[in-house]
Amino acid sequence: CHSGQALALLTDASKAERDVLGAMGYSGNEVVLHQDASVMPVRPEVWASWNYHAPLGATQASLTYYMNRLQGFASTQPVLVTLNDAGTIDENLVLKRVHYEHPVFDAAMLAAQGRHGEISGVGRTHYCGAYWRYGFHEDGVVSGLRVVDALVANGA
Repeated sequence: CHSGQALALLTDASKAERDVLGAMGYSGNEVVLHQDASVMPVRPEVWASWNYHAPLGATQASLTYYMNRLQGFASTQPVLVTLNDAGTIDENLVLKRVHYEHPVFDAAMLAAQGRHGEISGVGRTHYCGAYWRYGFHEDGVVSGLRVVDALVANGA
């Protein structure tokens, strides 16, 4: 779960737990699974796994993952995942819309990450999640393995 969700589960959170877990912010992102190639570069041969689009004057960039390349899909149709669509995706080509919360890696988050050892393992409570590293799924696994190592080291 996210850091704020972990904090909400604690009935007796310490000051350090409140400070560390409470400092980790999140940003909502709409994620669209679709097949609208119009959000990609004009020439398909230059399509990358991650394709950024930041129009002049926009407040945020959009990002489109080219899943055919990332996941090795053999489909002749593009399978695309776009975060923060600016309303350019053809609704007829949308397969699914989902709302996610992603960690915000600001100064407070980076400082909180450095305090993991102050709270994890204290009072037999350990913390893991992708937010302890770079926010990717793999980081959640690495973080979980760090907890496993701590448990094994303590004879749990």
